[in-house]
Amino acid sequence: MLDMQAIGGAHDQEAAVTPTIFVHVLVRGQVKVDLYGEINKCEKLALTKMNLSKMEKFESQPDYETTVPENVLLINDEKRKAYEASIKLLEHSIDMFA
Repeated sequence: MLDMQAIGGAHDQEAAVTPTIFVHVLVRGQVKVDLYGEINKCEKLALTKMNLSKMEKFESQPDYETTVPENVLLINDEKRKAYEASIKLLEHSIDMFA
């Protein structure tokens, strides 16, 4: 986990380290909006939410913790955190153009 205070965030925030980096730069009025790119973000958001929902359903099974190997539990936990982070970033990005 990243220390959000060390990078200028609030004390109670957490961040997941993923192989993807998103950089948001305010360029309103400087460039034309890529409408198709924004539509793709909406589609990616829907797909990511669907994947997270499937993962949460799988993890909510009564015997999930006892039947799934420890390494898979850790991988799934990181995937879930990556999905959650991606959803927040996509929602923020979409809100910027709304």
